[in-house]
Amino acid sequence: MELILEPFAGISGNMFLGLLLDLGGSLDHLEKELKKVDFDGYQIQVRKMDKRGVTANYVEVLLENHHDHHEHHHDENHGHHHHRGLKEINTLIDESTLSQEVKDHAKAMFLLLGRAEGKIHNKTLEEVHFHEVGAVDSLVDTLGAAILMEDLGLNSFKYTLPNVGGGFVDCAHGLYPVPAPATLEVLKEGEVPFQRGPVDKELLTPTGAMILAHYGTYYEGPVLAKKLGYGAGSHDLPLPNVLRGSFVEESPQEVVQIDCNLDNMTGEDLGYLMDRVFEEGALDFWYTPIHMKKNRPGQVLSLLCKKEDLPKMEDLIFKESTSLGFRYRPVQRKVLERSLETFQSSLGPVGVKKTDFSLSFEFEDLKKISRDQGLTLLETRKRIERDYNDQVLRR
Repeated sequence: MELILEPFAGISGNMFLGLLLDLGGSLDHLEKELKKVDFDGYQIQVRKMDKRGVTANYVEVLLENHHDHHEHHHDENHGHHHHRGLKEINTLIDESTLSQEVKDHAKAMFLLLGRAEGKIHNKTLEEVHFHEVGAVDSLVDTLGAAILMEDLGLNSFKYTLPNVGGGFVDCAHGLYPVPAPATLEVLKEGEVPFQRGPVDKELLTPTGAMILAHYGTYYEGPVLAKKLGYGAGSHDLPLPNVLRGSFVEESPQEVVQIDCNLDNMTGEDLGYLMDRVFEEGALDFWYTPIHMKKNRPGQVLSLLCKKEDLPKMEDLIFKESTSLGFRYRPVQRKVLERSLETFQSSLGPVGVKKTDFSLSFEFEDLKKISRDQGLTLLETRKRIERDYNDQVLRR
């Protein structure tokens, strides 16, 4: 199963925790794990809340010994916060007895925010003292995100286009347009696309941005939800201020198909281009003969690659082919899980490719054996199939 988030009303740390608890994360486990880290002065309160007709989990971090017990996560720049530095936070995490996986994820998230703050205020990472990250509620949000992701057996999620809100936000140095500078820097660093609106409020906080940038991959395909959950935010808006998430069956792989028409390359150069794109990680590559204008014979060069490899393939096509442009589009593909084993046959070792439905012998191995043994390819394949039936299938 994988998780898909829909941040149509933004995302903050407590919305994310609320969602993961709604999807089956354990509050007891969260509280027990957080106690392994040497900081206190808070209580976690979880309650169901009605947000425009949607019942969602609202997580509140109540700070002890403070006049305002209802400190909301969106007010992330309060003066009373303990301004911890990145080094201090890393030490806190390292000295805890949290699992290594939780430690690594939490430290990576704090580093993202630390780099963003450092860039904005022109400070080194050592000098960065967060207005927001050192705060107890932010520690709970970030560590809690890593703890509950591990609890649910997740290392990542996908997300649809987030709304960041609009208007202005009151930062330590005055009013800034939404998204706030630190939030924007984290979104940029994590290559997170976003859109403004639909209301003039800050919907996406720095902690929310950090969670999206660290765990998330942007996704715009169909969603077939198997289980739904909702985490509530602290605003009252014309739309439900909730973060929606769905557990879905593993979605088809999203890949990109590139096509371009060529009528002025030699067969040798086309062969070389094919070698190069496979070296750079293309998933598939083929030519289709076509007739082009002026009655010239030509080829459509087509290749499949991962979304993130598109810039690499673009570079190759322009450098190694005569193409002046290409078309590309996202396509979805489903692939059978495959395993490769080596089988010791009476004629020598052969690679066996297996799926749940079929098996095939590595062609290059069959070719080599038939040459070495002076057999036809057909004889070789029959002998090896017989050996395989006797030794493996009849066990």
